[in-house]
Amino acid sequence: MVSILHTIKDCYGLARYIMVSRLNFYVTIYYRVMWFEETISIDGLQ
Repeated sequence: MVSILHTIKDCYGLARYIMVSRLNFYVTIYYRVMWFEETISIDGLQ
């Protein structure tokens, strides 16, 4: 019984870790794209 709960806890922790790392990944890409577009538009105006 204890081992089953422990396994569920580990799976939950792993799923949470994957979610957080994926979220960080997407946020990083989003900010890079925004920064890139901003840089391009500034270069285009000058």
